[in-house]
Amino acid sequence: MTAEELLERYAAGERDFSGIDLRGADLRGVDLHGADLSGADLSGADLSGYRNSEGIWIFSNLSKVNLSGANLEHAFVNAANLSDADLTNVRFNCTEMLHVHLERADMRGSCGSWTSEGAYYHNTILDDGSVIVEPCRD
Repeated sequence: MTAEELLERYAAGERDFSGIDLRGADLRGVDLHGADLSGADLSGADLSGYRNSEGIWIFSNLSKVNLSGANLEHAFVNAANLSDADLTNVRFNCTEMLHVHLERADMRGSCGSWTSEGAYYHNTILDDGSVIVEPCRD
């Protein structure tokens, strides 16, 4: 599926995009409020300024994704790979991130509240600029 097809189907009312392959896609600034991207491969995609509040990302590959400035309020992220992701200035209010892999992710400037039960951090830059060097699990 192309980014254009995704946006057309979303505009037509579809919300279930589980399992789609959009590796490297340019989805800057798009609004996919409530979209289900479970099992999607968005590795290397540019989602800067992306809005997916109340979205669902279960077993999604988001490695090396650019989500800078994104709005993920009330999103549900479970067992997703966010390694090497650019999560700078992301809005996370009431976001559930369960068992996510955040190795080498950059979360500087991010704000809000998120649940990170079972998250894996290693060389992750947190919102205050500090770095978690040793692997740990919440």
